Amino acid sequence: MGIFRRGIPQALGIDIGSAGVKVLELSTAGKGFKATRAGVEPLPKNAIVEHRINDLRLISEAVRRAVDYSRSSRKKVVVSVPQTHVITRTINLPAGLTEREIEEQVMIEAAQQIPHPLDEVNLDFEV
Repeated sequence: MGIFRRGIPQALGIDIGSAGVKVLELSTAGKGFKATRAGVEPLPKNAIVEHRINDLRLISEAVRRAVDYSRSSRKKVVVSVPQTHVITRTINLPAGLTEREIEEQVMIEAAQQIPHPLDEVNLDFEV
């Protein structure tokens, strides 16, 4: 199952890096894709410090300028998350658990292994 499967709403990809913001709109072209719109906007040096957002206003303004430059009309966006901000774990659970029981077990494991309050993180799981 790929991220470019049929049926996914078309979206604008946004990449926020330490040097700038890049946006890219892809459209289908035969069996592949083609870039139809793009925008790049540099960031001021103090917007991101040591790989952390230092000034959200500067980032927001740069994203807006990059999107405006691209002239994309897409309403949905896809944003990348740096690997350094992602925690991935595999846990083993007994067979036959309901969806609710699986979710409860995931929350218990997350509370033990994630070094942040759970109300400050986004959790997802796949069986």
